Amino acid sequence: MENAFDGVNHDILLLKLEFVGIVSKAYTLIEVYLNDRYREVLLDHRHYNTISSDWAKVKHNIPQDLIPGPLFFLFYINDLPKIIADVSQPVLFGDKTGIHISKPSPTEFINDFNKLLVNISDWFKINLGSLNFDKTYFVQFRTQSSH
Repeated sequence: MENAFDGVNHDILLLKLEFVGIVSKAYTLIEVYLNDRYREVLLDHRHYNTISSDWAKVKHNIPQDLIPGPLFFLFYINDLPKIIADVSQPVLFGDKTGIHISKPSPTEFINDFNKLLVNISDWFKINLGSLNFDKTYFVQFRTQSSH
């Protein structure tokens, strides 16, 4: 994701939490925690006056330095492995995701890789996210054919 914790949409996260059974008082507590946050931007320069934006409601972003943040992020991406499981086995660790595809032939590999990209692209569209290409790497390991 672009910046993983900044890309979390509150409405989508709340839907996913409700889907896994977090309801009632727990849901309300999380909803208040997410929805009652505001921020402003301050531009401070030593030769000029400080300029500030208006306060705006935070609709995306979960604090990553607090204990609930990483947990909320995992709930947010919890459905990603299911979407790509038919072609790969993902490994999730916090806001990092590793994807492994193992195929005996280059044609099968390319077909599965293309399908994987379509599935991931669809997931990002549905979840209003984007892939950070500066932090995305592709590594292909192959064995040398014996003659």
